[in-house]
Amino acid sequence: MNDKTRRVLNGWMALNATERADFERAVRDYNTTSYTKQEELRESVHDRVIKVQTGPLGQGCPCCGR
Repeated sequence: MNDKTRRVLNGWMALNATERADFERAVRDYNTTSYTKQEELRESVHDRVIKVQTGPLGQGCPCCGR
């Protein structure tokens, strides 16, 4: 398993059951939609993540690496 996969898995394990179900639904929806819709979703999620302050100053987020 590579480092990116490990970080995502670590973030997923930190979710509660409801959050895990929501995440899994989002991944399933992403994988079954058109490329254009995938790009729109990718941009939307990226924009939202950028606005969120994560982790302590000077260190990256263990999940997203930001």
